[in-house]
Amino acid sequence: GITGVWLLVSMFVMSKHEIWLDEAQHWLLATDINSLGDMFRNMRYEGHAPLWNVLLFCVSRISDAHVSMQALHLLFATGSVFVVVRYAPFALWVRLIIPFTYFFGFEYAIIARNYAPAVLFVLLACLCIRNDNKKLFVVPLLLGIATLFHTYAGLVALPMLFYWYRGKRKKDIETHNFFLPFLSFVVA
Repeated sequence: GITGVWLLVSMFVMSKHEIWLDEAQHWLLATDINSLGDMFRNMRYEGHAPLWNVLLFCVSRISDAHVSMQALHLLFATGSVFVVVRYAPFALWVRLIIPFTYFFGFEYAIIARNYAPAVLFVLLACLCIRNDNKKLFVVPLLLGIATLFHTYAGLVALPMLFYWYRGKRKKDIETHNFFLPFLSFVVA
């Protein structure tokens, strides 16, 4: 229910939000080109991780209205809010107010940038670490995908990866079997 309330509030606020220049830059980069190759060529001056622009390229082939970028972003933000409200190991009252804080309520929701997808994949990795996921490649892959959305996610992902590795090594992994999980992070 709280995710639904948050989504309604965010949709209302987003409908009043004028696109900022940094949001428009990514949208125009995705819409004003003919191929992914052109986009990657133009992105070399951006300094941002590529996955958000690739998704915007795909969405812009369906609709050229910037509202479609906002809808995609809100989808990721809603996923993040759901993960926090449903699975965060905090008191109920904390889980209920986190979605309405500045970052979850504005930065990761209303401003359609590559923040929300990165946050979602980091939160999913946290959930897998907390639930002690037995599949070795899932956590590194989720963290690798987060870094493909936003470079700063790597600052969070790398320490998380080492924390996860330390816990796995103590429990049930011999170090020589651990090359493949790290490979999924490195490839991403």
